Amino acid sequence: MNFLTPFIAAYFTEILPENAQDLQFSVYLPPNALDDKSRGNRAYSSQHLRKDWLDKEGYLQFASLRQFPSQVQRKLVIALKSECLPLQEESVQLLYRQAAFKIGNLRLSNDHLDFMWRMDFEEICSTCLALIGEIADKFTEIPSFYKAFGILAELACYFSSSFAPVDKTKPEAKKCAASVLSSAAMTWALMGDDDIIDTVPEFVSSLRSKQVVHFWTAALCLVHKRELSSQEATILVTCVVRAKNTFVEDMDDLEERKNIDLLCTHFLSNNDS
Repeated sequence: MNFLTPFIAAYFTEILPENAQDLQFSVYLPPNALDDKSRGNRAYSSQHLRKDWLDKEGYLQFASLRQFPSQVQRKLVIALKSECLPLQEESVQLLYRQAAFKIGNLRLSNDHLDFMWRMDFEEICSTCLALIGEIADKFTEIPSFYKAFGILAELACYFSSSFAPVDKTKPEAKKCAASVLSSAAMTWALMGDDDIIDTVPEFVSSLRSKQVVHFWTAALCLVHKRELSSQEATILVTCVVRAKNTFVEDMDDLEERKNIDLLCTHFLSNNDS
């Protein structure tokens, strides 16, 4: 193994937020993971590190999801199915990205490049798309879960991308997640127009702030799609324009508004479709 390999692996590993730094071992997968005989017990022996946003089952899933390279994709399916990991938490979102986008070892045979740790990737794609669709349907009824929309839409777009066998994935699941989530977030944002009419002036800016967050959330759900329908394109343009043109004085959500604005701008500028 090249002596630079551990440093390269660390460089491409997401860093958990400051309040979850002691769980960084859950995200980092060292190059010699297969030689580590203690990794199977790590989740159980570190339960004292469990955060208050995780129950026991959730912590065991969080801490073990990336410990076994060949099982990462399947464990991701289990995590989505059980819904034990709170998708609104930034640490969970980072872990899911690290698990889903994992490449691992490659093998070249007959001029074809194989992902050695993704031999059953076709079934995983279709299963994840179906599960994400089910979760999306639930979350569209709960405005307080809007922070989970971005990661769900991102995963849905990824699993229905060119990496997935289009003819074998479920079309209803593919259509569902990103578009349904985006439509829901836009609906919540537009509802703010009616609420503001009956709101006393000192609370208007706070409502406007929530509107901006929901508009950006709706846009964020679509920025990963390579092909947009006319309806999706309309939603994307409308939400970006409304988010940028809505005047907000409220400082409470300033950091969140800035972060989601930067995310949307970054992904839109890097989308070559």
